[in-house]
Amino acid sequence: MTLGIYEFYNKNIHGGNDIDMNNKLLLSYKVPLKEFYNNDYKDYLINMKKFYFTRVDKEEYNKSISNYENIIKNNKYYKLNILKEFKLSTGELSCIDKTFYLRLLQRKFKNYYKKNI
Repeated sequence: MTLGIYEFYNKNIHGGNDIDMNNKLLLSYKVPLKEFYNNDYKDYLINMKKFYFTRVDKEEYNKSISNYENIIKNNKYYKLNILKEFKLSTGELSCIDKTFYLRLLQRKFKNYYKKNI
């Protein structure tokens, strides 16, 4: 597990023509603990958000993800996540977002706590 920032693969932005990359999350930036504690990773998030808001035209949207435009315009997309990384056969680093499962666990605990206290 690692702390990092991911992006949905978009061949117009990331290049390549690999079918294996479609609909994958690319590990865009691994955040070292020192940067996490100093909040230095936030500069990367700000620049990433600026890029998507100013430079990505509708022609460059990922057509295989139907809600891509709404996803990249949502501020919640630009955040630090807990990720499980793995290397694809093509050499790119991809990841699975594990933050989601942590939120599910927190919600279950919160509901359990409400019922029993």
